[in-house]
Amino acid sequence: MGNINSRELAFFSILRNLLSPNIKDEIVDIDISLDDLEEKTEIDKKIIAGFIDGLRNNGLIDVLNAEGDSATLHFEKTGEKLLSLISIGELDSTLKGMNRFIFKNLALFNFSSSPIFKDVAMEVKMLLDHNPNANLNPIIRNTLSTYFSSQEAHIRISKLLYHACEVADEEDAKLLESILYFYFMLPPEENPFLTTLILTKISLELELMKSAPMTC
Repeated sequence: MGNINSRELAFFSILRNLLSPNIKDEIVDIDISLDDLEEKTEIDKKIIAGFIDGLRNNGLIDVLNAEGDSATLHFEKTGEKLLSLISIGELDSTLKGMNRFIFKNLALFNFSSSPIFKDVAMEVKMLLDHNPNANLNPIIRNTLSTYFSSQEAHIRISKLLYHACEVADEEDAKLLESILYFYFMLPPEENPFLTTLILTKISLELELMKSAPMTC
C-alpha cells in the first residue's frame, strides 16, 4: 500500500457519500466547507484538512480554489488508483476475515434501528420452513438494493467503517482496506462485505425469533 491508510480511505468514503451519492467513479468538481464537513461528519476540521491533504497527495482528489475553510474538490476516476493503493488479499481469506471482523464488532454494526431486517428475517424463516433448501439469493439481493438505495444508509456505513478504522489493529486495518475497496467499486448487491453484513444481521434476527417466548 502507498502512504494512504484505512482511516483516510474511510473518510474518503464518507466524503463521497456526503457530497454526492452519485459520484461513484466519475469526474466531478464539488464545493466544500470545512465547517460544514465537521458538522456532518462529527470529525474535527483540522483532522479533515489533514485527510484532504493525504487524499490529494495520493492522487484521489485535487483541491481547487482554496480560500480559508472553503475549497473546490476535484474528483477523478479513482478505480485504478485505488487498486494501486490498496492491497487486496485472496478472496477466500478476505471473506473469512470479513465474517470474523463483523462478529468481533457486532456492537458497532447494530442495525436494530431499522425494522427492515426483522421483516426480511421473517420472510426467510417462512421460506425455509416451507423448503429448507430454498434459494435465498433473491431475498438477499433485494434487501441489499432496497436498504442501500438511500444516501443515509451509505453515510451510516461509511461512518461505521471510519470508527472501525480508529480502533483497528494491524490485521483488521489491512482487512478494512479490502472492505473499503469493495465498497467503492461494487454495487451493494455484488458487495461481499455488505452481503456478509446483511446475512449476519438476518441470522441474528432468526436466532432471536427462536429464543423469543411464544404467545397465545
